[in-house]
Amino acid sequence: MTLRILLHSTFHHSTFHHSQEHIPLNLCLAVCRFVLDNLVEEWDKFTASNNNPVVQSYYFMGSLIFDIILRILSNDGLKAVGSLLAVFFYLRFMLGSWFLAAVGMFEIFMSLPLAWLYFSYIFQIKYFSSLNTLCIFIVTAIGADDIFVFMDSYKQSAGMGPEVLKDLETRMSWVYRRSGSAMLLTSATTCLAFLTTLFSPIAGTRSFGVFAAFVILLDYVLVMTLFCTSVVIYHDRFETKKWCCN
Repeated sequence: MTLRILLHSTFHHSTFHHSQEHIPLNLCLAVCRFVLDNLVEEWDKFTASNNNPVVQSYYFMGSLIFDIILRILSNDGLKAVGSLLAVFFYLRFMLGSWFLAAVGMFEIFMSLPLAWLYFSYIFQIKYFSSLNTLCIFIVTAIGADDIFVFMDSYKQSAGMGPEVLKDLETRMSWVYRRSGSAMLLTSATTCLAFLTTLFSPIAGTRSFGVFAAFVILLDYVLVMTLFCTSVVIYHDRFETKKWCCN
């Protein structure tokens, strides 16, 4: 059984007439700010799922929709930043280089706007689902894994003998082929898995799958180009030096 109680308020985010009286905009905003600062927190406690095991309560105030959504997005954004920082410091711990960790996080992050460019402008897909924002977490995990695969091949190459180590070009060619083939296989299967969402009748699901496939593909391209270049710079300038970048 559902019980609905409406408590009407005459204040809104726009100036309007109520009972033939003109209500100033600044008064409306002041009331909304008062509700946000003094009442919403108590309402959240009252509507929490563990507040009452029998009755589940909800509240709705049209004039607060934008502010509530903005508050939720701010909290979720902080969590996203926290996860990215955690991955960054883990990369630094595993790679042993601030330089490689910074470049790695940069290429992971850049796969998102590049995917958006292909998605929205090159392929002219107009519908951008809100689910697409979740790709930041997907590419952070997969991108970090690709970086570990590349660096693992680089470290293995150090013990492959004179045929591989005769010069940097030969060594990086071996690393490129060894890590590139492994990452290409995993990236391709992941992209295909996301592209199966094209069979879904839900537009948001299709949009998410296609965008995620672009993100994973471009992350692979950036690892094999940008991050590979950074490893060459790391080898020439930082690998043997004990300072901030190593």
